[in-house]
Amino acid sequence: LWWTFVQAAGSLVGVGMFVKAYQMAEVSRVSVFEYVILPASALWGFIRRYQPNLSPETHPRLDLLVKHALRYFDDFVKPKKQYRPPTEDEAQALYQQALWASKVGPVLEIGSYCGKSTIYLGLACRCTNSTLYALDHHRGSEEHQRGEFFHDPELSDTDAGIMDTFREFRRNIRRAGLDEVVVPIVAGSEVAARHWGTPLSMVFIDGGHSLDAALNDYRCWMPHLIRTGVLAIHDLFDDAHAGGQAPYAIYRMALASGLFEDLGQVNSLGL
Repeated sequence: LWWTFVQAAGSLVGVGMFVKAYQMAEVSRVSVFEYVILPASALWGFIRRYQPNLSPETHPRLDLLVKHALRYFDDFVKPKKQYRPPTEDEAQALYQQALWASKVGPVLEIGSYCGKSTIYLGLACRCTNSTLYALDHHRGSEEHQRGEFFHDPELSDTDAGIMDTFREFRRNIRRAGLDEVVVPIVAGSEVAARHWGTPLSMVFIDGGHSLDAALNDYRCWMPHLIRTGVLAIHDLFDDAHAGGQAPYAIYRMALASGLFEDLGQVNSLGL
């Protein structure tokens, strides 16, 4: 019992150090902590990338630490994490950037959900007679699934038992009069980008908040952005307790690449 208490205390200290590391170190190097939002089996999968011989069976003490780390996340980090549509000032910033960018080419949005940000981007594209590609698999992100904090039962396909936001998305786009401007792409980034050949004047990333999803969105679409194009990333929080760190990691990665000029940040929207 005494050793179990020591292990539990040590795990909490260890996770606390990860959180502190987000505040002090290079976020893209610390983003491994995002994996605690996944089940323990997935976190073990990440561990085995570096130590293939490790397993819960061979290292039960490490398995205990993994479980305590997940419990710490559920109790102290997850309740404060923020996943939300753009605020009004963020939406206005998106509109202004798209109004400028869409004069020279189409715009791509990654992560449309029910269409709030799509409408702002679409209205800007309509002013310049341009096109907005709205990419989303419409199965919801991690935080939208059943049992999660942002789950909306009205957006669920009850027969299939999965999220389906496409019907609500199309309804909102039609009400905004943007059917001739917005081109929905119901797919994930990797599938949609596989044979993509259209240069883009603006890319807005607001998709999945896991590290794998955010990196995939960035790597799939950044090469299609024209030289003078705009990269916008939503849900940037430098405090791990305030929101997911994966968007902030790719934002820092983009700035570190030297390919982008920092246009500033509006709330949690980075440009």
